Amino acid sequence: MKSILLALAVAGAVVYCPMARSSSPPKKYFKKGEKYEALPFGYGWPPEICDGRVPLDGGVVRLFQNRNEPGDILPPTNMPAPTADYYLSDEVPCVSGKPEGLARSFSYGGKVASAMPYRNGLLHGTVKHYFADGKLSLESLYSEGKKNGKTVEYETDGAVKSSVEYVADQPSGAAIYNDHYKKLSIAYRYENGRELGEPEITAASAQNGLITAAGSGWLGQMKKFLAAGAKAGEPGDGEYVPDTPMIAALEHGANPNLADGEGHTALQGAIQYGYVEVVELLMSKGADPSLKDKSGASPRSLAEASPKKAELLPLLEGKARARAAVDARARAECERKSEYLSRLAQADRAGLAKLFETCPADAISRKSLDDAMLDSAMRGRLDNVKLFLGKGASLQATEGQWHETALNLSAREGRTEVALYLLERGAQPDTADIHGYTPLMRAVHGEHVEIVRALLGKGAKADLKNKSGQSARDLAKACRSEELKALFR
Repeated sequence: MKSILLALAVAGAVVYCPMARSSSPPKKYFKKGEKYEALPFGYGWPPEICDGRVPLDGGVVRLFQNRNEPGDILPPTNMPAPTADYYLSDEVPCVSGKPEGLARSFSYGGKVASAMPYRNGLLHGTVKHYFADGKLSLESLYSEGKKNGKTVEYETDGAVKSSVEYVADQPSGAAIYNDHYKKLSIAYRYENGRELGEPEITAASAQNGLITAAGSGWLGQMKKFLAAGAKAGEPGDGEYVPDTPMIAALEHGANPNLADGEGHTALQGAIQYGYVEVVELLMSKGADPSLKDKSGASPRSLAEASPKKAELLPLLEGKARARAAVDARARAECERKSEYLSRLAQADRAGLAKLFETCPADAISRKSLDDAMLDSAMRGRLDNVKLFLGKGASLQATEGQWHETALNLSAREGRTEVALYLLERGAQPDTADIHGYTPLMRAVHGEHVEIVRALLGKGAKADLKNKSGQSARDLAKACRSEELKALFR
């Protein structure tokens, strides 16, 4: 829940008044109607003359320019004609060096990005933030500098994403989080910032409700949705809910070795039913293949008796079995089983190298290499990423569902070493997925500061927009990391 509340928190506006101390980046104060010119912003840009005018006495204009390809030089031919098309500014009315009245920040085209009412230098009234298209994205009620009342966050279509009651900057009372993709809502209760008991989940789909409850460890809610017909081994409903309750629980720290009264573990159950991918998942999360149930059966003995023995044993027994399985595979098998590369990469890297020795180079399809490289990038397995790229995988390969590149995946998952390596290898920093999200947007959303810094250093564009009309710079404004926000100033 902390992440939800932090995402809802409205950062106090950074306000510059005529009496404020100067700081980096360089600023200049103007009178109403006075012209100003751009200032160098620390990347080696030459000053460019801009015929802009300050709209309010005591206002402060901070001019930003887009980074350009390559070398950070902005040729005059690339400069937009109207200044308002490419500057961001703050407009802050001040009295005796303190903000007083309505302060506003502007985005491209002169659109209002936020409106913040001040009284005696403190936020007082309803603070509003806006999407790039002018629609309301968040509003929060302040009193004497503290949140007092309701803070509401909106989706781009105007639907309420979340609503939290605050008293003296602490959540107190009702808090509602709506997930429109999963078609569910979560109702919390707070008192002086402390969460009271399990929240209540309301879901159109019992399966999605169970997955959400399992991922958070809310046992009471899990029982409710199981009683309503949800299945523990089935994925959720809808394109954004590919996980099963088991995957959700494991991803959030559930113990994979818990056993029932007969000593049966989840690993044994997955082997008995022949669920190879579930076995792979459990092993990657620390399941112990040596545990026996009360009858003496072990995961290995169950795998030996399974029709899928050839696939299960390498996952259970690691190096020796992985190599044996590779040696037994013919050229046609190497061609047919494209997913085998990804599985073997997780089981044993030495066995993976053996695969390349056993199968002729042209027997391993380009798609197999690409898919395995993408999977390794998402999981943060740098050695495998290097191996697959060395064998011919493409930096620009995309996975099938969302069209994400290896750089998109590593940026989204916070795999810093992999992302930095891909950038050094020449991965394109601005390739967007099917929803228009670039690696920079994914890294900003996850607040992966080092990846954001590296992407900007490689020329990633901060002002490209996704299909929701948001840029990486827009997303950064909602982040809690001041270090990350500073990268966009």
